Amino acid sequence: MTFNYKFLFYISTAVFIVAIFIIPLHVVRASGTPILDVEVYRWRNNNGTEVTATGAQLENTQITNRVNGDIMRLRLTLDNDGDAIARNQKLTINQGTNSNCSTGQLAIPEAGSCGSWPFCMVDSQLVDGVDTTDWGGISNAPGVFVVGKQVENASNITANFDVDDNPDQFSEIEYSFEVTVNAVSDTNYYFSLTGGDIVDHDVCPSLQTGTITAAEADLSWDTGLADFEIWAGATATTDAVNTWDDGTLICSASLTDDNNRVSTCGSINKNQKYRVQAVLANVNGTAATIAVGDGDFVDHVNVATFWAGTSPTISAVTDCGFEEVSGTDDTGPPTCNVAFSGNNVRITVVTSGTVVVGAATGKEGFMYLITTDSNVSLSDSSSYMNTSIDSITEDSSRVTIGLKRIPGNYIRGEIRIRGKIKFR
Repeated sequence: MTFNYKFLFYISTAVFIVAIFIIPLHVVRASGTPILDVEVYRWRNNNGTEVTATGAQLENTQITNRVNGDIMRLRLTLDNDGDAIARNQKLTINQGTNSNCSTGQLAIPEAGSCGSWPFCMVDSQLVDGVDTTDWGGISNAPGVFVVGKQVENASNITANFDVDDNPDQFSEIEYSFEVTVNAVSDTNYYFSLTGGDIVDHDVCPSLQTGTITAAEADLSWDTGLADFEIWAGATATTDAVNTWDDGTLICSASLTDDNNRVSTCGSINKNQKYRVQAVLANVNGTAATIAVGDGDFVDHVNVATFWAGTSPTISAVTDCGFEEVSGTDDTGPPTCNVAFSGNNVRITVVTSGTVVVGAATGKEGFMYLITTDSNVSLSDSSSYMNTSIDSITEDSSRVTIGLKRIPGNYIRGEIRIRGKIKFR
């Protein structure tokens, strides 16, 4: 820091005394370099706010036995060891497996972009972007406290804050993130900050995982595709064959996992063989499997006496199949069986093979052939897909299917005619 002064001289002729008066005019800040250091860290429990949450471990001490689903809160004390103000600090939280906190460190992804990362930003009892206070559960660096920021969920970067060097200032910031199923069991992970004027880590925060257990499958009929389709043969009026996506598409509908919602597929003919196709996805977790004799199935609910007429027929138990829409996990290949289960059409695996709805992003297609009855419903919205695999069940939204009618006037009810009717 540089001081400018004005010097005034006073000379007394009587006694020849010289007096010098030094008057400070103004202070000029030196154009130095800010240096932010990570001085102290402490893991906290997610059992309170930024003010009230308790410590989960002693400061500057590794926390251990963390498993997937654990919400981690990491508090850090920062000190400006430079000779200039650290302005507009925006600091990113990173993770890696190198203990020096400087190599192999990558930013923890924001919530919604977790992918295959071992950690991901998450909601907690922090409030993103709000100032921190001088928490008594962590040691202060020399100087005066200045507010930092809380970071969670939608961001991995602090909002702007400043840390001055004169007077000496320190700050505290806190992040929340989750251990994911992609973390490796019994592994040491280290966390660092980048961005702003971060130069050094006097300490390198550390976490050790325990046994990471795979999450169960999360099955969904909402695949982002045309989830439900009805196909005919080479033309709209010829019989379908048992081959995926072969022939003439009659109608399609997008499904959701909300059984109260209804989407429209379209219209069909009576007394015609169609192929019904539906796609099931695994949106998270381990693979889900249908194997011989395990009792798992896929149902098309409310077919007979509903959209397909009173007594639709399935010609053979082999008039069904599976299609690996995403992935190549099926084994065998699996042998398909289709039959009525009450009013539902049920697809299972018999004899050999296994159907696998792959881990995290797998998609499997299910199809069967059915011949409609002569009294196909004019319009029915009762039908939907259902599955039970590995004790995981999921219903789809409902689909409207109805009779294709020849153009003309249709009247339901009783008509009484008095007088003469002439037809030409």
